Amino acid sequence: MAQASRIPYWLFALTVVVLCVANIAAWTAYGGGELTIRAYTIWTARISFTLFTLAFTASAMVRRWPNAFTHWCIANRRYLGLSFALAHIVHFGALSMMIVVTNTDPELITLVFGGSAYVFVLLMALTSNDQSVQWLGANWSRLHTFGGYYVWIIFAYTFFGGIFESSGSVLMLIIAIMSLALKVEQKRAIRAELV
Repeated sequence: MAQASRIPYWLFALTVVVLCVANIAAWTAYGGGELTIRAYTIWTARISFTLFTLAFTASAMVRRWPNAFTHWCIANRRYLGLSFALAHIVHFGALSMMIVVTNTDPELITLVFGGSAYVFVLLMALTSNDQSVQWLGANWSRLHTFGGYYVWIIFAYTFFGGIFESSGSVLMLIIAIMSLALKVEQKRAIRAELV
């Protein structure tokens, strides 16, 4: 797996800046309260989904469209994944605030399946280093492959649930489906080469 020779700290800084700008924008647009937190929850989900998609499809993108950007994505996939984890932890905080402010109890299915996605995000983030790759061996690849697809399912399910409420959810669902199609195309191409 191609890895960047230097850690792109600017990527983490940019992720934090974008999350802060989203927070300021939510406060500016809605002035606090439930609507502010609801907007920030949506925006942090979209920010983390963008980073996730870049990491999730990096190898498929570089195979389909080899250019400077896709080569950068594959070389920095680990750091895109870690930036996604950072953004998604912030999203978890926004979700938690939403639950408190609206005084609602999440459904059991949300807690189980959504909570499992966060477990995978944390496990993948904690094992995104060379030592874990060596220590876990083939299990590292299994964890990151299964975890990536599991998180994709949760994103797709969430966006599907919002398609009648927001055009943004429709767009995110289309991007999710396209990213999966890109991964499937990559798998088929690899199998065809092995025949």
